Amino acid sequence: MSIDIGNAIQKGLEKGFQRDSVILMGIFFAVSVISQVMGDTLMKNLSESGTFGSQAQPFSQITMEQLVPLAVNLPTGVAAVGGILTGLLSLTVTVGAVRMFLNEDVKLETSHFTDNILWVLANIVAGGLLFSLALTAGFIAFIIPGIFLFASLFFWSFYVIDKDMNFFEAMKTAWNDTKGNRLRALGLLLIVFIGNAVFAIVIGGTTSFIGTMAGGIAFGSVLGLLPSAIAVVFTWAIFTEGYKQLSE
Repeated sequence: MSIDIGNAIQKGLEKGFQRDSVILMGIFFAVSVISQVMGDTLMKNLSESGTFGSQAQPFSQITMEQLVPLAVNLPTGVAAVGGILTGLLSLTVTVGAVRMFLNEDVKLETSHFTDNILWVLANIVAGGLLFSLALTAGFIAFIIPGIFLFASLFFWSFYVIDKDMNFFEAMKTAWNDTKGNRLRALGLLLIVFIGNAVFAIVIGGTTSFIGTMAGGIAFGSVLGLLPSAIAVVFTWAIFTEGYKQLSE
């Protein structure tokens, strides 16, 4: 079946406004704050230890607060492990989001985050590395092959999440299903990515600025993550609708 861009966006937006979608936004927001804390802490510790070289060590306190406003006092190893675990948690929440949006009744269930999750995560991580390498090779060779591969294989992870395929089988299926739909798939991706960029600049920047003015750099940094959490839910809702049309 071909991708109907307008219908995918419409249905995705409708699902994004459902009650459980708002709950999902809160989950993404909490995970993103934890991830930012771990990332800032790791960056601060590595900078202070001179890992980035002698040029990076003499940061002033004001500059450090601006660069890593959410850094806390944790050992470097704890921050690094915490960052990895938070990344896996974020990926798990994404899997749950896609599974929720695959259904017409938008309802969060525990099974969305737990069913066969280790298999799904392992294949998404391994497949993600292969997908990144393929895209890099495509863009290095010429821009057009990279764009072609991106549109052809973008939905591979949905087949892993929805049908429990391994990443190789998922990529093969995505490649076959996008035949005759690659321009529509690319169009949907571009519209969503451009929309996200505009939303991030206008709403995200404004929210962060207001938060900084009201409560300082750290508060502004946290508040600035909220629009991203909202946008990511709508993004996955729209992409899931595109995948459903493609795979039916």
